[in-house]
Amino acid sequence: MHRQSLSIPAEVDGLNAFIDEVKSVYPNTYFVTASQISDYYKIGVDLSNDQLETFLSK
Repeated sequence: MHRQSLSIPAEVDGLNAFIDEVKSVYPNTYFVTASQISDYYKIGVDLSNDQLETFLSK
């Protein structure tokens, strides 16, 4: 989603509905930014579940 879409209430409502639906079907799903994905690959993909939780909470 483009950041300007986040200034439109209907777009935000749609995004939140999408997130709720995905998390209801796939409770272990994470939503991350492109920057977080880049950082994740810089440090490696062999993180434990606890390390991953800590990383994504930044």
